[in-house]
Amino acid sequence: MAKKTVNIDLLSDQAIKTRDHDKFNRWTFVDAIAEIIQSQTTKVNPTSNPIYKDIEENMIIGLYGSWGVGKSSIINLLDENLKERRIETIYFNPWMYNSEETLINSLFSTIINHSGLKGDSQQEVIKLLKTLQPLISTYSNSASKIIDILSNETKEEVNAYYCKQKIEQILLGKANPLVIFIDDVDRLSKDEIHVVFKCLRLLASFKHIVYVIALDFDMVSKSIKEKYVGGNIEDGKAFIEKIIQIPIRIPELKPGELLDLSCNLLKETTQIDMKGNPVFKKIIENYFHTPRDIKRFINGFRFTHNYLKDKLKPEDLVILELIRIKIHDLFEIIRIYYNASISLDPQLNYKNNVSTFFSKRRPDVFKTNTDFINSNKEISMLNNFFMEIFKTKGILELYYSDGRSIKNFQQIQQTLFETKNINNPKILAEYFNSIPNTDDL
Repeated sequence: MAKKTVNIDLLSDQAIKTRDHDKFNRWTFVDAIAEIIQSQTTKVNPTSNPIYKDIEENMIIGLYGSWGVGKSSIINLLDENLKERRIETIYFNPWMYNSEETLINSLFSTIINHSGLKGDSQQEVIKLLKTLQPLISTYSNSASKIIDILSNETKEEVNAYYCKQKIEQILLGKANPLVIFIDDVDRLSKDEIHVVFKCLRLLASFKHIVYVIALDFDMVSKSIKEKYVGGNIEDGKAFIEKIIQIPIRIPELKPGELLDLSCNLLKETTQIDMKGNPVFKKIIENYFHTPRDIKRFINGFRFTHNYLKDKLKPEDLVILELIRIKIHDLFEIIRIYYNASISLDPQLNYKNNVSTFFSKRRPDVFKTNTDFINSNKEISMLNNFFMEIFKTKGILELYYSDGRSIKNFQQIQQTLFETKNINNPKILAEYFNSIPNTDDL
């Protein structure tokens, strides 16, 4: 007989597509970017004041944010916003192309096909681009030489400068302003990142074109510095800053926003309500940083919850899984606590094993510092978590908050044997016997 299908709704890791799905009120932020772009797609600087930018200049905007912070969602919202303003937009995905030549040709094709060029104008631009395209390969190891060629009429490739000027004249006269989104730059290989930046800086920096590039600034800086400059990350950052004209950092989430998202998504997917749980709150605030972090945890938790939901109190299972995923040292101490609870001499077993654990992990301070627990923020936090979960006076030697010691462990826990509380050794046994030992991974 076929088993009944169980519906398990996993959270999507895809970027949001529209304003209606914006949970963090980022539309105002996006709207401000859109206003800057719109101002540059109309006639600006009518008096030709040399200190101001005008429409005839190319513009490259950088959206900076770490992995999972929502760069792709910001781009999607910006795309929606610009379309409402009747500004032409297109996505260009550099990671789809497996060679320098195909990447360059594809970017040129994107410009030709989406800037409104038609007929003879389009054919003329195609012909001119064919002249420009080989330069980035020919001089790939000499960025300064390409800059000289494209900014000055030199004897070498004398018509390159003319070609670029002619293309820009056609775009300004015949084409619509075009915004090109380039996402996932930080997912490219080092060589691919180099090609993208060379292309944008040297070949495709046409007037009437606005590029919006989403990237992890630090990650890309580390890649750039290895090829172009002296070898340190500050040089890599300086190189990017020469290309990105308008750097914009995606704002951090407001205090409590990530916690609210965590509670809401967990309640929606599992019916477990963690609002008001102090340990849950502290773990989310200290160990989770992006919406993607939260979604990944909840999707992984769905398996554990489906597997063990009848064996542990749901709130305790959430806490144990959070600790297993994010706070590895604390998880191993909880394992030591459990093993001690089922030993012949729980107090001695725990004291010896937790001392061995810390002497291996923190030998520099454990044996010499009488105030080891408060020696640094991380150890103090582990201690506070442990005391709150198990109601003890400290992590090094187990005495419970009511004065009893682990010597009375079996007696203390006897009243809990019929519950699913985390303090129940039988419940911890169900958990530890069902998950892999991290030492074996």
